[in-house]
Amino acid sequence: MRQTLKVDFGNIICDEFLGMNAVYHGFGLMKEYELRGGTEADIDREIAYAKKANLKIARTFFSIATNCRAVEGPYDMNTERMQAYCRWFQKMKDNGIDIALECGGGATHFGHETIDAERHPQMFAEWAYQTLSYLICERGFTNIKYLSLFVEPTTNERRPIPEGYPDAWSYYVPVVRTLDERLKRGGIRDKLKFVGPNNSERGRHLANAVADLGDVIDIFSGHFYNYVQHWEWKLMSNDFTRIVKPTGKPFWMDEYGIQMELLRNTPQYGTKLASIVAASVAAGHQTTLIWTLFDQMHLGRGACQLEPATVENTNHTYNIDSFFDGVHRWGLRHWVRDTIPEAGEAYPAWYGYCLLSNALGGEQVKTCFSSDGCEDYFSAAANKSTDYVCAVKSGDDFTVVAVNSNASPSDILLDTNGGDRTIYRYSFEPWSDDPFYCAQKEPVKLEMKGGKLEDTLPKGGFCVYSTRSDIPRDYE
Repeated sequence: MRQTLKVDFGNIICDEFLGMNAVYHGFGLMKEYELRGGTEADIDREIAYAKKANLKIARTFFSIATNCRAVEGPYDMNTERMQAYCRWFQKMKDNGIDIALECGGGATHFGHETIDAERHPQMFAEWAYQTLSYLICERGFTNIKYLSLFVEPTTNERRPIPEGYPDAWSYYVPVVRTLDERLKRGGIRDKLKFVGPNNSERGRHLANAVADLGDVIDIFSGHFYNYVQHWEWKLMSNDFTRIVKPTGKPFWMDEYGIQMELLRNTPQYGTKLASIVAASVAAGHQTTLIWTLFDQMHLGRGACQLEPATVENTNHTYNIDSFFDGVHRWGLRHWVRDTIPEAGEAYPAWYGYCLLSNALGGEQVKTCFSSDGCEDYFSAAANKSTDYVCAVKSGDDFTVVAVNSNASPSDILLDTNGGDRTIYRYSFEPWSDDPFYCAQKEPVKLEMKGGKLEDTLPKGGFCVYSTRSDIPRDYE
């Protein structure tokens, strides 16, 4: 059966698409990395790979503990860890990569066992103002453009709730408003876009954020993991868009992935990523941020307490979330200092991700309406839908991504209003014997007539159809 995939390049659903981006923590120049064999050359190489992945925005963890022992201060901007962050921020700036800073992690009361609901929001806001003023105004890190309003702040049941508040959300709202007011009073609020609420559980409290913080949050966000079928990702993505649409503000899928390490080690994961991104792009989201771009060692207990780093107090965690001796193996490239034969090498999905990111990213990109013909996933048509589509345009150029979820080739008809154009097809073929799964091969030249193009997608893979013949293909 041939499936028809429709694209309307005249129907713009996101006017300022920011491409595919990622969670990438700024840990690499910390003393802990040096103690585990890391070097500055490692980070330079890592950032070079980030450039090959067309990274434009990196979301990074940043804790109150970086420059003080308690939220009320005193603040020390010259701590070893603070300066290591600064060196990383500079390298990112030099490479044209913006930062979404995870403001404070999740602790507004750092240094105290319990939350004082009256004092701690003010203290946290003061810490944020002083720290951000130093980073942006004094040090000139103008690439810190986004402030991520905590990490899963109202879905993490382990986080304490102050006395007198019925739930985490009721406390989150005044904390965010206090932060907003302090940055405005200090004259730096216009330098940053607030991104929130950054929750999992299918974007928990997203509707609350629109209702309670619609005048404060600049970019709404949410995420989830582990959906199997494309229609699940699509329904969630469309729900996010529907909830946020009345505000007229952008939405970010601020994390995504599959918590099945066995799958993440296969080339088929590259196709799964394409399916997720296609759902997000087709829903009009402004960007996606994969969890995560690289495997990384996380900071240990010593780093959280401003104590001198030793090999013993670096991170040695093992757990079911793919931590191995403190290394979070959740990325698309292995950490170069990991204790495995594959250290420094790419996961197979890296090549699919890089092809997709380079195809969809660019300057002044807009996303366009697309349809796989199965908008109602509770209808009988949903059982026949195996191919998925998203599309972008920039000036006279356009790019369509078609994803095949079946383990057999699939015939498609691209039905667009693209006219008569020469099209270049790039493919990711996870069952190929090619070491890069065909992602680095020369594109195949095709002719689109009257906006229509017939083709066959590789089994379990995806194809990029573009008017561009120059999509980068060097990912090593």
